Amino acid sequence: MLENLKLPEKEQLCPVMIDATKKLDDTDLKILIDMLNDPRWTAKALSASVTEAGFKISEAQIFKHRTKRCACAV
Repeated sequence: MLENLKLPEKEQLCPVMIDATKKLDDTDLKILIDMLNDPRWTAKALSASVTEAGFKISEAQIFKHRTKRCACAV
């Protein structure tokens, strides 16, 4: 009776990625994701650069995302 039930397919995103998908176009979103995955960017430098460009992101949010302690990692 219950063997065909499946978990709802809901993409889990952290607040940073939810905000990014709402405010950034596809090109900028890809750039942000690439920057988040690039260890050459320190959290402090990345936060300052991206915030200066107009998308607010804190060092703490970057750290949480990079260490997979956010909803994206679930």
